[in-house]
Amino acid sequence: GEDHDGIIELPADAPVGTAFPDYAGLNDAVIDISVTPNRQDCMGVRGIARDLAAAGLGMLKPLAVAPVAGEGEAPNVRTDDPAGCPAFYAQNVSGLTNGEAPEWMRRRLTAIGQKPISALVDITNYISIDLGRPL
Repeated sequence: GEDHDGIIELPADAPVGTAFPDYAGLNDAVIDISVTPNRQDCMGVRGIARDLAAAGLGMLKPLAVAPVAGEGEAPNVRTDDPAGCPAFYAQNVSGLTNGEAPEWMRRRLTAIGQKPISALVDITNYISIDLGRPL
């Protein structure tokens, strides 16, 4: 966390001699990327993966999103420039109970410098960073 003075107290059962990144699960590879202003498509993880796949470095997995059936009245959405924004979708969501995000998501967000807050906020941040688009 950011509220310590440089000393992290570990539990008594922490293995002696193990490197802290291995113990804490913080040994993921780090990729540092500088994005120029003309490459907004690379502001998200998926955009970077698409660019690497186009250069022959790996393969881009298809983004498979199953449709979610809605019930009730849909939000009123309009675009003032149909040529510039040919599609915009919205879905009403209600009856949710917010809580803590799953551990795997909190770890991934923390690894990229995001502070986990709650499931709904963390899901929004996770998708935004993945697709490079604010929600």
